[in-house]
Amino acid sequence: MSTWREQPALIPEEQIQHRHEADVVVVGLAHAGSAAARAAAEAGCRVIGIEEKKEKTYSVWGADCGHINSKFLESRGVPKVDPIDYYNEIQRRAMGRANPALMMRFAQKSGENFDWYTDMVEDWSGVSVAFWPGAQKFDGEMAGFRFWPGTAKFGMPGGRNPFGGGPGGKKGPGGPGGKPDIPGGIPDKEEMLPPQPGQGMSAKELVEDVKIHPSLLGLCRANQQKAIDLGGEMYFGMSAENIIKEDGRVTGILAKDAATGEYHLFRAKKSVILAAGGFAGNKEMLEDLLPDFKGLFCDGEDWPRSMGRKGMAIKLGVWAGGKLENGPIATMGGNFNLPRGFNCTMGQLWLDPSGKRFCNELFGGPEISGMQGQQMKHGTYFNIFDSNIVEDLQWSVPSHESFDFGEGMYTGNITRAMEGAQAAGKGGVVERAPNGPVRIVCGRNMEELLDNAELTGEIRENVRASIERYNEICRSGRDDDFGKDAKLLRPLDQWPLYIQFNDFNYVGRIMCTCGGLLTDGNQNVLDNNYDPIPGLFATGNCCGRRFGPQYSTPTAGLSIGVCITLGREAGIEAAK
Repeated sequence: MSTWREQPALIPEEQIQHRHEADVVVVGLAHAGSAAARAAAEAGCRVIGIEEKKEKTYSVWGADCGHINSKFLESRGVPKVDPIDYYNEIQRRAMGRANPALMMRFAQKSGENFDWYTDMVEDWSGVSVAFWPGAQKFDGEMAGFRFWPGTAKFGMPGGRNPFGGGPGGKKGPGGPGGKPDIPGGIPDKEEMLPPQPGQGMSAKELVEDVKIHPSLLGLCRANQQKAIDLGGEMYFGMSAENIIKEDGRVTGILAKDAATGEYHLFRAKKSVILAAGGFAGNKEMLEDLLPDFKGLFCDGEDWPRSMGRKGMAIKLGVWAGGKLENGPIATMGGNFNLPRGFNCTMGQLWLDPSGKRFCNELFGGPEISGMQGQQMKHGTYFNIFDSNIVEDLQWSVPSHESFDFGEGMYTGNITRAMEGAQAAGKGGVVERAPNGPVRIVCGRNMEELLDNAELTGEIRENVRASIERYNEICRSGRDDDFGKDAKLLRPLDQWPLYIQFNDFNYVGRIMCTCGGLLTDGNQNVLDNNYDPIPGLFATGNCCGRRFGPQYSTPTAGLSIGVCITLGREAGIEAAK
């Protein structure tokens, strides 16, 4: 058994230099924890929040918040969604393994809670809705899966654009949220991470800034301030070390001040809320809790560095007797891969390293269709489209990593890449797509295409045969090979054709884990007999059974949306 499950001995009382008491103690102050702290304070509780990041370098990840039926979405003309339809789609994707009470609560309350969490915003002009207006041909369904727009895209503090540049500045070439393409993974040490916009601003400055420059970082600080205004306290640079349980009830958290090395005991009269994220940054926990990932590695491969949290919230819950959800545990990335490119995840024709087609390129969104690529030979895959690609992209689903016509950079990227490939000739050109640098080649006929792609031997003939076979399928109107929707079957016959080269090297590279402790419908942590542990709640990415065995959602950005909604709900329940 992994050593992380073993609770360390409690330190002697005489080594505890500081003692604090509150009704509710919140461990972790990102999206879920900030919402929970404010909600508990508004319910009349004295709240203490503790956060391991130092206040000067405090930051949160993400730019998108997925939800439905908020006043904000209504103001942008986004149609209302039936919460029951939405809930059923969540459960379909989760294969029925998501907690019904939790996810129905999200479907019913996400709009109301989004409006509550953002009620200090005065100027919404810097916030857009992803994929809205959407692709003109998309009819709401793809291969039996349903999708809805509802992703609020926030900027950065000070009005910075999430794609780079200052207020009103030109967008950079990076991907959504300005996420860089970093070979080998993203460093997990705080000092190795690049400075993030807003880290140099004080809490007071961020609270004022969010009114006119809405950002997820600013919203966290503003909601923390709401709790402070009601008598709460927030402690930064405070690392949770152990959990206190007396007579079957959780009564407090032992934490260590990173700056002084002194210990603090935070007593909770009512409840402790665990909201300190997942475990993507803890290799021992990855090995233990994600055995399905380990099975994807080839000889010599191992977990890359991750930007995720270290799993402390889940450790604390297990040490208190909490039960983990039955795996597999959902993650963002790491167990799926697909030939991304200038057309994002809108797949016309995907070929494996041998030049053969291997799946329905548009089945259920990238997290599902991309499952095929991780259980095949790792190498260079091919993403093929023709000169009519912009028209084909009008079928794009409003989903993670899809083509967003509302973002000018997307259309500009693909136009620039096509023009560059035509001019480059043999060998093509490397241009930056939304997900990183991609090589693209062009050909005015089949032989020129294969020559410019520098393909020889068996792979050359396989690519030729695969394009010809795909065109046969499209002309027949029925994909008997892999079942792509008939509405998407258009032959690749509008020359020139383009080939994008994509190396599959993202195995094990997880943005964050999205599961962990088993809870009831109120997010009260359950023990090994499925009974609630008095005084212990879990929300955010340490809470299990929100996405089933895989993070796959009907609206992009649902992770943060769920954190905010269920964070508030956890605060309300913990205050009772």
